[in-house]
Amino acid sequence: MDILKEIDSTLHYENIENAWKKHKYTFVLTLVAIFGSVAGYQAYTGSVEAKSKNDSAVIYNVIIGKADSANYIKDVETALEKVQTTNGEEMLKFELAKTYLVEGKNDKYEKALIELTSANTKAIKNIATYMLAEFYLDSDVEKALEFTKQVKLANNAFTLPFVQEIEAMALAKQGKTIEAKTLYTKILANKNLADSFKQRVEIKLNQLG
Repeated sequence: MDILKEIDSTLHYENIENAWKKHKYTFVLTLVAIFGSVAGYQAYTGSVEAKSKNDSAVIYNVIIGKADSANYIKDVETALEKVQTTNGEEMLKFELAKTYLVEGKNDKYEKALIELTSANTKAIKNIATYMLAEFYLDSDVEKALEFTKQVKLANNAFTLPFVQEIEAMALAKQGKTIEAKTLYTKILANKNLADSFKQRVEIKLNQLG
């Protein structure tokens, strides 16, 4: 899912609110297409197609139709009661988490992301894990280090290098220069890094001397 990779890359250069605004419509339309594909592959069960179409409509209507609502959190919570698939539920919980951050509800934001780090939808799980690591780095370096060390992401997860970067940054903040340099070097060994990300990691590595 290239759009998810693009969203994740954008999150490294813009704050989460701006990044989400930039990609929201594409993300939702991509989700609608995914639901359509799932329904197509599993057409032997009529309820699968019906539930997918239902969730596509619910998500589209709340994220796009209610975007400027004065009670947006309530609107998303109401929509959550209407979705019928795990993917749909996790998509809306992800949107809810983002909204908590925008409105300064940090405790709820953290709680929502912790739940989403166990999401069945891999893209949501990967992005939520990165966002939680980033949140901890800004609020509690020790917690960020503890969290990133125990994160369980697949080796091919597109957010893994970014989570490793946060771990290296936390190590550097704690004065653990050698460990940070070792981790930065490990990240750079990944042959699938985007050039912009690779350059940023190289700069951080060089700054450590």
